[in-house]
Amino acid sequence: MSPLWPWSPPPETKRCRYCFEEIPGEAEVCPLCGGIVIRVNPQMAKTLIIVLALVAVVSVFQGILDRTGLDRAEVGDREYARGLEAGREAGRRQGEQDALAGTELRETFPARLDYFLRSRKPAFREGFEKGYVNTYYSAYKRKDRAP
Repeated sequence: MSPLWPWSPPPETKRCRYCFEEIPGEAEVCPLCGGIVIRVNPQMAKTLIIVLALVAVVSVFQGILDRTGLDRAEVGDREYARGLEAGREAGRRQGEQDALAGTELRETFPARLDYFLRSRKPAFREGFEKGYVNTYYSAYKRKDRAP
């Protein structure tokens, strides 16, 4: 039984860099599109096919995301709103707690909140910081004035 591949590796073929047409002879320029001709061995051809397939899959996935309406700005706005609400609640609690304990106004976030915010998205973090700061000072002053 004869082997599928000859003992020597298959010869390199010449293909156009842009239209990928096989070019016969010793031409250096593609007669179809005018592109530069390169020599392609079988391993390069396999890699090229895999890369093109991956690009096609990614473009299809991107098209599906675009059709489903997941707009990045909308997602960022949603994250900002979630962060704002969480920041308001945390600021209210911390302001009341600090006023009851009789401590001075804080200039920075408590360490546990700083650690909590490290792993969050930037839009969530911005909303949280704004909500926390605004609510913290108002809650602190309200509780501080209370008897």
